[in-house]
Amino acid sequence: MVARRWPLAAAAVPWCGSLGLLLGIRLGDLSLIASRRSIAIRERFRVIAEALPIPIVLTGPDNRRVLFANHRSQAQFYPPGGADRTDAYYVMPEDQQKLLDRLRRAGSVENYEVEMRRGDGSTFWALVSATSITFSGEPAILASYHDITDRKAAEEALLASEVRYALISRAANDGIWDWDIPTGAVYYSSRWKEIVGIAPACG
Repeated sequence: MVARRWPLAAAAVPWCGSLGLLLGIRLGDLSLIASRRSIAIRERFRVIAEALPIPIVLTGPDNRRVLFANHRSQAQFYPPGGADRTDAYYVMPEDQQKLLDRLRRAGSVENYEVEMRRGDGSTFWALVSATSITFSGEPAILASYHDITDRKAAEEALLASEVRYALISRAANDGIWDWDIPTGAVYYSSRWKEIVGIAPACG
């Protein structure tokens, strides 16, 4: 009985070896397919990101190590010689941590205003949108940066003019009122209310 088992065992060894080789080849094929698919996904991502008119940066889950940056972001942020971390992007380091904390809580952040630094050292205001994603099987953060420096400057100029207007109206001894015809809103100075006998809290 023992003698009969040996030929069967002897025949099984090459068969198992062949099966192992076959499985190895098939698994190798699958990894090659997965690798090609990953390369194709990365290439599509790169093409789309480069076509966008705004800086796009893909980082690791720490929001610091740069995995990919399109040409616009490189022109905006990178100092001569390049950089592979986002630490230098933020004027205030705590702003980067706040953004990361929000991402960890909500998974995405929209319209986060933050002061940032260009590659040449000058600063600008940016509107950041970021989301946590899985890229090539690994956790990552995809962020876009809209330069809103002009808008912030306009807001500051408007606020300054409103403050000046308020100071002038208080300093003048004349009653001043202002009617915004499109909205129908009317502003009455404190002196105007005093002249006509209206309590300051009214109107």
